[in-house]
Amino acid sequence: MSYYKTKSIKIKKDGTISVTVASNNVRPLSYFTTEYTGTLADLLEEICTGSFHLNYGKGNEIYRSAADAIQEILWKTMDSNGLDDDTMYRYGLDDRNEARKFLCRRFAQIIKADRLKYMDEFIQQNIFLLNPFIEVGKQHLAEAQAKDEANGVVRIASAAQSIFDGYDLLYPFNSEDGWILAPEKDYAPGVLKTDKKNIIQLGKESEDLYAFLSFTGLNMSQSEYIERYPEKIDLILSKFKRADICVERALNGGAVLRPGIYPYIDHPFQAYAERRIA
Repeated sequence: MSYYKTKSIKIKKDGTISVTVASNNVRPLSYFTTEYTGTLADLLEEICTGSFHLNYGKGNEIYRSAADAIQEILWKTMDSNGLDDDTMYRYGLDDRNEARKFLCRRFAQIIKADRLKYMDEFIQQNIFLLNPFIEVGKQHLAEAQAKDEANGVVRIASAAQSIFDGYDLLYPFNSEDGWILAPEKDYAPGVLKTDKKNIIQLGKESEDLYAFLSFTGLNMSQSEYIERYPEKIDLILSKFKRADICVERALNGGAVLRPGIYPYIDHPFQAYAERRIA
């Protein structure tokens, strides 16, 4: 991700904003001063979202304090109510972004009025003012989740090809029940749309078994694994035992091991493929 390392921000008497910055992906770093064409609220939003990384120094203290306060308010309001960035992004909802824009406009006003010394009071005031954003955000999220349920859609946090022919290994977003298997043809990046009967639940035992169940594999048998990591023998035996349980569930659910993949008892990891990320 590219961003600007920011040495200083200055607001001139005529209201224009100048920034002294350097692009992070150009070496050696070369700072230059230029006029920022947006508003102060726009700049605060870009600081909050990572486009501008503020260096430590007197020229940035005010703006760092404001950005930190905005993030604190969002965490205490939107995030603590399940409306965090990741959740809203996956459901295509803008409520948290709108709340952040609102706060950036508010903090731009108090910076211009030189009232940041009342920061604690202002934070509490804005926590209260975000209540409407919370209520609307919860409503939008509930509607999106209900629509997914009605349409047989499951949001996916991570994905890979599995060791089972025609199935992807998927980890549902916000799941506490481990990995699932679903037909490759029914999965698009981040979204699974299929009949529930096509999903094979691998259970909580699969939680940390990505390397055992994905087609990327470890390419080691149990004995080779133990030989390489003798200090982890109990963990290794536990993982292989749980892997056997998950494989049995998959086979009972109608899945078939890919050609070249053998049962876990002997040599489970025989083939490789590119990992696919949700």
